Amino acid sequence: MMKIISVLAVVGMLCPQLAFNNPLLEPHKSSAAPNERNQGEKSLSATAIIRKEIDNWQLITGITITAEAQSEIQSDFAKNEEFLRPIYVKRELNEPAKMQLLGDLVSYYLYEVRDRVLKTLLAEEKQNSRKMIGDPGINENAKPVYIAPTTKAGTHVIVKELDAKDLLDFSVGAFFKSIAQVLNGDTGRLFVSSKPDQASIKIDGQDKGFTDKRFVVSAGKHQVATVKPTCSHPVDVAAGQTVDFVCPP
Repeated sequence: MMKIISVLAVVGMLCPQLAFNNPLLEPHKSSAAPNERNQGEKSLSATAIIRKEIDNWQLITGITITAEAQSEIQSDFAKNEEFLRPIYVKRELNEPAKMQLLGDLVSYYLYEVRDRVLKTLLAEEKQNSRKMIGDPGINENAKPVYIAPTTKAGTHVIVKELDAKDLLDFSVGAFFKSIAQVLNGDTGRLFVSSKPDQASIKIDGQDKGFTDKRFVVSAGKHQVATVKPTCSHPVDVAAGQTVDFVCPP
């Protein structure tokens, strides 16, 4: 046996390709190494999913997310990874299903942040629209004053950008807590859209922001409604599937 090993060692030095992966020549490896490598691959995969979803969301919505905000979002999802692990285990999700859910949650979170910004801007626009340049009773050509970060498109306020400051009041951890009950069971995706957009959304009687918006919802039946334009009808969301609610149909 010693002679065989010696011969193989010489062959390994003279021709490394022949010795590659030879069990007799490979050094002893710790059993922990594969686990560490797998953990690294999972982390990279999760990071890639978050980046991809941020990019896709910007393309779909036309809203720019600053580099600083993107970094904060990725960091915040990483910090809250522990929240998702027991959910993955409880629901017995395989790796593709985990990554799908993670991507859905990134998209949902970004829509929630956008809605908070939009709600603030709409309130400011409503207040500013009452302020006139000059006295409206005297100056018939008086115009409403609108805030600088927005532009007018019909009756719409347009959110152009999300920055790090927009994330301060709504962290990923707070977002997870707000939908913890939904995540404990099977979920699907619900995309609510309207023409024009920015219609108010209600799901099962609760205010849920503005169109167009993609949600993660519990699997099963839900009553969905929009206002301005107004539509209302039930939807049945199967686990892992996407249902579109379009108004007008």
